[in-house]
Amino acid sequence: MKVALTGFRGTGKTSVGRILANSLGLPFFDTDALVEQLVGMPIPEIFRQHGEAGFRALEREVIASLWDVEGVISTGGGAVMDPANVADLRRHGRVYLLSAAPEIIVERIAGSNRPGLTDLSPAEEVRTLLAQRKKAYIGAADTCID
Repeated sequence: MKVALTGFRGTGKTSVGRILANSLGLPFFDTDALVEQLVGMPIPEIFRQHGEAGFRALEREVIASLWDVEGVISTGGGAVMDPANVADLRRHGRVYLLSAAPEIIVERIAGSNRPGLTDLSPAEEVRTLLAQRKKAYIGAADTCID
């Protein structure tokens, strides 16, 4: 069984993923943590040195390596923007979209060391990116959970 959790930052993918994996007796895979392990540096440093495009290439590599695992996978917030990632997550598995209201997301990610992806304020960035990603999030998901 493979379960992939997608959604924006702060929607609970990692927390829910760990609980679900433990409940099902399956391994847990956090793609952001796996990217950090792959290159030996934290995500903010990856963004500083390689930009978002460099990070997304590493993320694609990690997700491709998980196409046939049994377990629970927590993805990065933008992973579903890449159709190759969606195909690898869906292969032999189910994809669940975790969502939350923008104001809840802003509250949950406040103080994070993760870099912003735009020059917008955190609240505007969340609203803008959610709108841009909505179609990809819903299109990738077998089930949506608020």
